[in-house]
Amino acid sequence: MFEAWCSPAIFVDGKNMSFMDAADIDDWVSPDGVTGIEVYAGTVVPAQFQVGMKGCGSIAIWTR
Repeated sequence: MFEAWCSPAIFVDGKNMSFMDAADIDDWVSPDGVTGIEVYAGTVVPAQFQVGMKGCGSIAIWTR
């Protein structure tokens, strides 16, 4: 059986943007401006990218 689906926390330039969905991110960040993307799953999320009671991993997007 599959576990329940959950969404990762999203950070843009170190700021928690978890209120965004995929369409919102497209409005805030253009592909040309992205300098890096970090993806963390489960328990290997660094402290600065953890959101309390989330446990679904994190995506950090860095821009110019």
